[in-house]
Amino acid sequence: MNVELFLHGNPAGQKFYGKADEQGYFSTFYNSNKDPLCFTVETRMVAGQPFCYYHYLVYQGIVGNDHRPGAYFGLTLRFDCLWTDFMNAFRVLDSAFHFHVVGTILKPSGTVLEYAVSDFKMAESAIQKLQDEIVRMLSTAVGKNEERSLGNNPTNREVA
Repeated sequence: MNVELFLHGNPAGQKFYGKADEQGYFSTFYNSNKDPLCFTVETRMVAGQPFCYYHYLVYQGIVGNDHRPGAYFGLTLRFDCLWTDFMNAFRVLDSAFHFHVVGTILKPSGTVLEYAVSDFKMAESAIQKLQDEIVRMLSTAVGKNEERSLGNNPTNREVA
């Protein structure tokens, strides 16, 4: 199982951290969603390769680096297989958000979380620590019997 980390949101306009060829896809998450927190799982083909995406999206209570309301934050894991334990996937992302994103990339500011950076590139060391911690959590959270091949024609699955 291979896993990749993506961060997306709008600290000062739409920003993205991850493989450059995925930037267009992740820009679609900057929308008018009013749900405070969304967790979705979806599969899609990228250059003929199937992937499964686990999205942790915070749409409420986030403000931009310039104090602008209406920002969002997204933390996504991309696997080359389907991890069937959706609850554990949520727990890993939720823990990563609360213990490694809040306080570094996002900082508490009254009743909201404010971007501490105007671009994710400014937080490369924090993102590397975040990625290392996620890999550590996944090494204990993912059981071999919970991995499924995506085949060549993945079907979208969504969990809210």
